Amino acid sequence: MSNDPAVQSATSVALSTSAILAALVSHLKRKDLISEQDEREVYEFALQLLEQNQPEGPATVFEMAREVIEEQLRPSTP
Repeated sequence: MSNDPAVQSATSVALSTSAILAALVSHLKRKDLISEQDEREVYEFALQLLEQNQPEGPATVFEMAREVIEEQLRPSTP
């Protein structure tokens, strides 16, 4: 990890935001407030938003973000 404080800060914010979102969606599902299909749609919509807002040029950060979201869409193994 970079020693640059700005990079560390941005990374920390991204990680905490991702963790909070995943926890929220999982909590809503466990409470039966959203269905499995609703849960999937949240992540699919997040992917759609990323694709719509991705700037031209190198997309490394956006590609990594997509991978994180796509991981949530993969079927869970028992």
